Amino acid sequence: MKSGQTATAAKHSGTAKPKLGLPAFDGDPMKYFGWIKQWNTYDEDTSITDTEKARLLEQCLTSKALQSISDIPFSNDTYQNRKNRLEERYGNKLRVIALRQEELRNISGTPVPSNYNADALRSIMDKVSSQILCLQDLKVKEESYEE
Repeated sequence: MKSGQTATAAKHSGTAKPKLGLPAFDGDPMKYFGWIKQWNTYDEDTSITDTEKARLLEQCLTSKALQSISDIPFSNDTYQNRKNRLEERYGNKLRVIALRQEELRNISGTPVPSNYNADALRSIMDKVSSQILCLQDLKVKEESYEE
């Protein structure tokens, strides 16, 4: 850092956190595990109270994810109840694996256009690579990708 520059930080309960922005989650099950890994930065921060975490969690959520917790009444356990609801609804690893494998099958069935170009092929390879990386992150063995 050059002299005179300071890092921008947001204050949470007296502890500076980098101002990276809250990770957003819309209720797409295939995005849940990536999102929860990012959210855990806040979850594991003992300087943030559960009340603050409940508020921050609500700010992260949009669409179906936000609707899924909207009926949980505010109490001392609001944060844990909201986290549990999200885990129950979106944290089914087997379901996500099945969705990822289905996506791989859909991609593999994509016909290569007769007038293909490098960009079209690169796009297909990027989609395949992304699904494989997600499956590896979920600890799925490579042999099962074809199932």
